[in-house]
Amino acid sequence: MLEDVSMEGQIFDEDFFAYREDGDLSWRAQLRGWRCVYTPYAVAYHVRRVFASNRGQLPIYITMQTPKNRFLMRIKNITPGLYRRVFIRTTLRDVAVVGFVLLREWSSLPGLWFVIKNWKRIWGKRRRIQSRRRISEEQITSWFNDGPTAFPLEADLLPRLNSRGR
Repeated sequence: MLEDVSMEGQIFDEDFFAYREDGDLSWRAQLRGWRCVYTPYAVAYHVRRVFASNRGQLPIYITMQTPKNRFLMRIKNITPGLYRRVFIRTTLRDVAVVGFVLLREWSSLPGLWFVIKNWKRIWGKRRRIQSRRRISEEQITSWFNDGPTAFPLEADLLPRLNSRGR
């Protein structure tokens, strides 16, 4: 899967550096038709060190990554049909993010400038990703619901998982 979704020899897009690079990788994998399996027995802990209260204490190079990567991930991966479906809420959130950067978190301006300055290169990545897409628009939009979604397992998958003692 990693080899299949890599671009120009990069598994994680180096434009990301930190934050959302895992989401970008996952989105590219889904677009290529790779499937994920949910297991309720898996446990993961995400230790957060960045909160609104300490965000201003981080180096500028780190704080600018979040808004920059928000736009990079979407520009590269979202499809037209999905964007139409989430347009209002996504655009409202984007306006809020840009407004926050312009009014309160000027340290993130270089991140927004990065997206503008590298627009053609980012759009080229988008063209390559979208040209390799293997799944339909309907499959993509089914991932983005207002609530939890369960997808049926393939008929032969559950016995294989159970045979491993899970």
